[in-house]
Amino acid sequence: MGNTIPNGSRIRIRWRDGGNYQTGQIVACVDHGFLFAHRIVHVRKDVIITQGDGGILCDPPFRNLQVVGEVSACRVGGEWQLPANEAVRFASDALAAGLQVRLIAMCLRVNLSFARLVAMQMIKLNVLRKRCRQWLAVFRG
Repeated sequence: MGNTIPNGSRIRIRWRDGGNYQTGQIVACVDHGFLFAHRIVHVRKDVIITQGDGGILCDPPFRNLQVVGEVSACRVGGEWQLPANEAVRFASDALAAGLQVRLIAMCLRVNLSFARLVAMQMIKLNVLRKRCRQWLAVFRG
């Protein structure tokens, strides 16, 4: 999650039984056997969209039953700290992230599977874009 919760940090999770999650909360979730902590950027009925503070692309949406609980603290440098209340991004990154979340939220109107598919394709395109940039850098350099 970037600087908010550095990769590999220990986290404290406040367990919530199918609670009412809100935009801006950092939650620990389980998806395909992996535990991760990301900030909620969109809530619609029983579906949540999360996004890491260090990234522009959101995660594929999932049901709130996959949320373990809210992250109440993280251990950084031997001390427990409260996570930041909001993501800090450059204005252009915030705009791109917001547009992508709105697109996935619109796809949720069709259904969850479609929204997950669109989000996964966007992630794959971003990976391809990064590989092309690396290849061009090697080719030019």
